[in-house]
Amino acid sequence: MRILHVSDLHGSVKAFELTKELYFKLGADLLVVSGDLTGKCVSNGKVTKCVWGRFKDPQRMGRELFLASGGYFVEASDTEVERNAPGLLARAAARRVKEWLEGLKDSGVKYFVIAGNVDHPYMDEVLEGDEATFFGLKFCGLSYVPYTPFGTYRETSEERIREMLPKERCDVLVSHSPPKGFLDYSNYREGGHVGSEAVREWIEKYQPTLSLHGHVHESRGTARLGKTLAVNPGSEAEHGALLYAVIDLDGEPVASLGEVRY
Repeated sequence: MRILHVSDLHGSVKAFELTKELYFKLGADLLVVSGDLTGKCVSNGKVTKCVWGRFKDPQRMGRELFLASGGYFVEASDTEVERNAPGLLARAAARRVKEWLEGLKDSGVKYFVIAGNVDHPYMDEVLEGDEATFFGLKFCGLSYVPYTPFGTYRETSEERIREMLPKERCDVLVSHSPPKGFLDYSNYREGGHVGSEAVREWIEKYQPTLSLHGHVHESRGTARLGKTLAVNPGSEAEHGALLYAVIDLDGEPVASLGEVRY
């Protein structure tokens, strides 16, 4: 079995397109996306507001690059964009993901996709739940992360994360947050390990075959926690590259990292 694993696509239409192409090119059996499907800016072509991250100007960068960087064009008045950018962004992000998933399904792509901390609850309307079985393997998802400086939608306490985690072993844990101390080093502000203690405890206790993560874009790599292979493919989707991991499960799990620039 071969898994194509990506994360933190942040609305990039180019990253979405390339993920589908890679699935077939690499002969994957399953696509796993470990959260953060939402981009950060909305525009009506005249007025642009960015809810997260740095400001992107579609008039200066051009329509194609704005969309590739995860921006959304919306039909709204200047006042609506100014006053309701978060709501417009959340709905536009859910629509884009809905269309993408429908296209994947129509093309025969098998997928397991969870939300991440910047994904508004609207995203739950188009995703298909946090548990599934593929090829005899049980997959469990966790979209929430420990509190961050950003005040995003899916942040909570470690105690609450412990309550949200599965009460029994899954073969594959797909958690947007990495485990504390592994694949979780952030360069933001003072930097440091920002993963979840509860996720680490769960992995150490249940020893799933795989744990697949995202969230910390710069902490790309693989790690071993006992018998568990943990993977964070990293992300540069907003900046011109699709980063990905390929995991082969014939025998001992083996992961390799790759990227496609655009």
